[in-house]
Amino acid sequence: LIIGKMNKAFDEVYAMANKLNSDLRTAAMAIAVDRVVRAMKVRGML
Repeated sequence: LIIGKMNKAFDEVYAMANKLNSDLRTAAMAIAVDRVVRAMKVRGML
């Protein structure tokens, strides 16, 4: 269960790193910022 979630998260970060041509840390931050922005839009804050 947890291994599946970790694998999915890693795959998402790895794909973003390739897309942005960046390191994994930057890709993880980009994903996190995107999630916050989407949550703010859903709540009508943006």
